[in-house]
Amino acid sequence: MGFNYDDPDGWTPPANRQANYGDFLRWMGQYVAHGDMGVLLADTRSPYRIIKVVNCASLPTHCRQAEFFEEHWRENIEGLVKIYSFTYFTATKPMMKTLADKIAQGCENPLSKLQILDMEEGNEMSMWLMEQADYVGLTHPDLSREEMIDRVAYAAYNIGMRTGSFLTDLYQRNYGFMKDGSAIIFDFCHEFVGQDVQDLASYKQNVIMDSHVE
Repeated sequence: MGFNYDDPDGWTPPANRQANYGDFLRWMGQYVAHGDMGVLLADTRSPYRIIKVVNCASLPTHCRQAEFFEEHWRENIEGLVKIYSFTYFTATKPMMKTLADKIAQGCENPLSKLQILDMEEGNEMSMWLMEQADYVGLTHPDLSREEMIDRVAYAAYNIGMRTGSFLTDLYQRNYGFMKDGSAIIFDFCHEFVGQDVQDLASYKQNVIMDSHVE
C-alpha cells in the first residue's frame, strides 16, 4: 500500500491492530520529543502518527498510562488520542541498543532522553502508535483561548465519564488540537474513581490553572 504524506487521510492504520515488538521495530523512526515519563519516536510510514515508548517499571502508580490504554484504546473515546496499535515487551540488550540508536539519530543529548526511560534489562516496557496533534497546547489558530479551554475541559470530562477516571496533569504540552478544532489529550496522570467523576466546571478550572505550567 502506498502512503500519501501530504494527506493525513492518505494512510490509516488498520483499526485496533494487535501489534508486537517486531511490528514497532519496523515502524520506528528517530527521536522526535519526550515527556516526563516517555519518549516519542517518528513513524517512518507517516508524519501524522507517532510512537510513544514508556518503561512501565519506572512509572508511579497514578501515571501508568500503559495500563489505561491497554484497557481503553479500542473504545474510540471522544477526546482521547486515537491509538492504532499497542504492545508490551521486555527490555533486552538488543532492544535497548535499538532505542538508544533511534534516540541518538534525532537529538544532540541522547543520554538525557535515555535517562527518562531508565531502562534495565528485564523491565516491562510498552509502546503505542497514536495520532499526532496538529497543534500542541492552546495554539489552534482559528479558536479563541476560551474556546480551546472549553474543548480540552470537555475532552477530559468525557474521558473521565467513559472510564471512571480522574485526569490530572492537564498541561499544555499534554494535549492539542486537530485541524478541525477537536481537542485530544495524549498525556496525563489518572486515578480510578468509579462513579465519583469530576464535573465539567471543575475540569475547566483545572485546565485554566494547568495552562500556566511550563
